[in-house]
Amino acid sequence: MKPNMKKSELKTKEDIWNAVIAVLSDTDYPSENDVANEAFLLFNYYSDMENGGHENLFNYNAETIDIIGIEKFLTQLTAALRNMNADEYAAILDRYGADMYQMFLGLEDGQVKEAEYYTVFEQADDAYQDLGGKINELLEDYFVKIHGDLIDVE
Repeated sequence: MKPNMKKSELKTKEDIWNAVIAVLSDTDYPSENDVANEAFLLFNYYSDMENGGHENLFNYNAETIDIIGIEKFLTQLTAALRNMNADEYAAILDRYGADMYQMFLGLEDGQVKEAEYYTVFEQADDAYQDLGGKINELLEDYFVKIHGDLIDVE
């Protein structure tokens, strides 16, 4: 069931941003709502990247990746990024995602040296940073577009 909010509570992009995040915080992932699943995935990607980069992305999604596999995880995430017009961010994952995950696993079991590991992750993180934070605005616009699928607006 979607929460109800008054239109007067959703006047600005910031209002909508906060409302969508509140809804996502109270939503189990995955849920039966495909829009909520996509929004959850996108917001978690954004949060992970802004708070530790690609290493954080793999650390905080390790359980999900173990369940669905890295290929499906990356496919879902890149499709979601492309759906919100974040093609350049999806391209980073296309280029580095599988290699980073193999490095991530290899470091855990001692098969990859730290220097090699960090080289790949730094390249991907640098590519993300080179985009200048465009993802913030893209995600904000996406939330404006989909908030009616998550919130009943009165």
